[in-house]
Amino acid sequence: MDKQVDICYNAMLGGGMEKYDVVVLGGGMAGVSAAITSAEMGARTALIERYGYLGGMVTGAYVIALCGIFDGHLGKNRTVRGNFSRITDRAIKEGFAEWTKWNKPIKRSEGREVTIDPEGLKFVLDSVVLDSGAGLALHSYAMGDDAGNIRITGKFGQKELIGKCIIDCTGDADTAEWYNLDYLELSGVTMSLRLGGIDEKKIALAGHEKKLDISEYKYDEGTFQVYGWRSIRNKSETFNDATHLQGICVLTGGHETTAEINGRRLAQKVVGDLRKIPGYENVYVISVGGHIGSRVTRKLYNQYHLSDADENKDFPDSIAIAGNVMVDYGQMKIPYRALLPKGVNNLIYAGRCIATEHHSYENRRVNFMSYELPRLVGPSMATGEAAGIAAALCADRGYGFNDIPVTDIQKEIKKRGGVY
Repeated sequence: MDKQVDICYNAMLGGGMEKYDVVVLGGGMAGVSAAITSAEMGARTALIERYGYLGGMVTGAYVIALCGIFDGHLGKNRTVRGNFSRITDRAIKEGFAEWTKWNKPIKRSEGREVTIDPEGLKFVLDSVVLDSGAGLALHSYAMGDDAGNIRITGKFGQKELIGKCIIDCTGDADTAEWYNLDYLELSGVTMSLRLGGIDEKKIALAGHEKKLDISEYKYDEGTFQVYGWRSIRNKSETFNDATHLQGICVLTGGHETTAEINGRRLAQKVVGDLRKIPGYENVYVISVGGHIGSRVTRKLYNQYHLSDADENKDFPDSIAIAGNVMVDYGQMKIPYRALLPKGVNNLIYAGRCIATEHHSYENRRVNFMSYELPRLVGPSMATGEAAGIAAALCADRGYGFNDIPVTDIQKEIKKRGGVY
């Protein structure tokens, strides 16, 4: 693997301007899915990631339950396969993941989600990206323009790339600023925690586990929900992704710094309070998430906006399906148009920033399902895979994203074992 890494790194960051068929921005689960797909289809592909690892929210913000892959919270019909199955099957085989139902280990046929070990998944994602032949640049920030010219910066200085097709999987739709696109700005961030020293047996004997599922501790910095997702390796550890920080939007200057500081402060306050509860007397912070978890930042005004009325609706240009994890027998098909910005032909989006109607917390929730379902890990990987297919086809034929027949994308999704 070392030689392969060197080749990819030199190609990405060597002298002169590098030309790529496809440039994928963001190495989260959507970005990995997009990059391996386009590379496997023969497109010269570059994957740019600002952190030192792949996996985004899953490995960096401890969203370790990979769900949205069935049309109901009890399992039922499968809505996501393709790259999701390939990667999770590999992680399970190597001991880094298991099928669960609400965090309880269970056989595959009865599972609701796949729960992963974040450190193990980092290794798996490194492997699948390099095996695909995609070029990879970690610790790299990207800036660009609407012509596909991209400048990445890091400890190495600067490197210029040009891509025929750009896939934005940043989660925050960073390219919206390059292309001057309209979007809705929303906030909602989390400092995720990995807690250790929890006595599960004592908690069960005390009889307060169920009560703590819905308990929230409120502080000046934010709120913390006690219940966490259990580690698949050690039952004395939990991954808690519910430290909701107040008044933070990572698109605002200085807010990321504030979130990091307040998040760590909140973590220590939480531990102090938890130690007063039977079973949590010896709790401690093993680690905080490698980056701030944003549920949503920019929501794009793309060519189609999903709303709650689209649940269980069919689209002729569907390229992915988001399963409903809240109730049984619900799903939301995602049309290709929802990935496409208006007035741009060399750019496509995948992951949580695709076009969905926003929701409000003013006494009631509006368009809750269209906000929640497409941003889940499984559907994000599915939209990433579809975007990777579209980009490879466009690069090969000299098309723009608006010109490629959706039926051709759907044929490739089916060929790769996906569902749409």
